Amino acid sequence: MREGPARGSDAAAARLGARLRLSRRRLGLTQEAVSDRTGLSKSFLSQLEAGLANPTLDSLHRIAEAV
Repeated sequence: MREGPARGSDAAAARLGARLRLSRRRLGLTQEAVSDRTGLSKSFLSQLEAGLANPTLDSLHRIAEAV
């Protein structure tokens, strides 16, 4: 059985979120610190890390610059 686009997207979002959380923690940063550095809300960062949101390229760029 093939995965549909939604399932593939869900899996990609979960992998991205896990990588973001790992990177943030390795640097000893809180979500609040990343929020302050990026201008993104803590709620949005939490949703990203949980794999519940899909970031824009701008959001990804802001996070990459912050960490």
